[in-house]
Amino acid sequence: MNFNINLTGKRIKDLRTAKNMYQKDLAQKIGVAQSVVARYENATAKPGIDTLMKLAIALETTTDYLLGLTDFE
Repeated sequence: MNFNINLTGKRIKDLRTAKNMYQKDLAQKIGVAQSVVARYENATAKPGIDTLMKLAIALETTTDYLLGLTDFE
C-alpha cells in the first residue's frame, strides 16, 4: 500500500512541534538519529513499520493518522 509521504512528514512535524519537542528529542524516543527524523519530516525517507509504530506511540497518535488513512488523531 502506498501512502502520501509528504502528508506523513507534515503530520510528524506538526505533532512533534505541538508537543514542544525537538527533532533530537523525538529521535531519542524512537531510537534513530536526528537526521533521520529530519528526513521523515522532509519526505525524503519513509519510516519502516517498526519505526512508524514507535512514532505513533511517541507522538500519542495512531499509525493510521500518520499515514493519512484517517484525519482523526
